[in-house]
Amino acid sequence: MLEVDYELKVFIADYFIYIGSKRISRPILELTKAAESLEQSNYSPNFDIKLGDEVEVLANAFSKMCKNIRNRITELKERVEELDTGNDVLVQTKNVLRGIIVA
Repeated sequence: MLEVDYELKVFIADYFIYIGSKRISRPILELTKAAESLEQSNYSPNFDIKLGDEVEVLANAFSKMCKNIRNRITELKERVEELDTGNDVLVQTKNVLRGIIVA
């Protein structure tokens, strides 16, 4: 009887260790995949981690970082477009001035 109780306790302990490790490893794997997609210029990772612990805090920070990167890229693209437009105007003005000087 004592041996059965011990085996049952070991089985129950193993079960809870397995469940606990899945609870921790699944979100870490999701964050790893999101980081890998970020490396491939995917700034909209798709993960939902709600554990109420440090891993959730990390996931939220990662998500905010990706949003900030997306916003910054958008701002930079808009600024490049503004600069390209300004450059085109300068080139046109330069050509007009050259035409006046040569004439």
